[in-house]
Amino acid sequence: MTRCRIYCAKFLCIVLFTLGLGTAAKAESSPTNSPTPGAVAEHPIINLNTATREELMLLPGIGIKKAEAIVVLRQKRKKFQRVQEILAVRGIGRKTLKRLAPWLTLTGETSSNKGRSASSAKETN
Repeated sequence: MTRCRIYCAKFLCIVLFTLGLGTAAKAESSPTNSPTPGAVAEHPIINLNTATREELMLLPGIGIKKAEAIVVLRQKRKKFQRVQEILAVRGIGRKTLKRLAPWLTLTGETSSNKGRSASSAKETN
């Protein structure tokens, strides 16, 4: 009986160790929410208070419907005071905002993006 308990304990330790390593490896290989230097060049910095629908569509995951909803919300509020206000747009949640945050601003001009046109932006609605 004691021998069985020892084998079960060893087996359990091996399983837990393996699961723990799998989780750690996954966490190390998962992408971070901050953009890589190349990713910043792919998407322009967008001023939420002045951007057109087409400029908003340059953001990853923002299609025509979400871009239009952001413009409508901006018109209702006159001006965004905080970037987090776009959470009021249906389909934009905390995860989406966290992903978009590096490219959003409330001041300055929207930077140009020659690498990608609004017509090639992916619609996600």
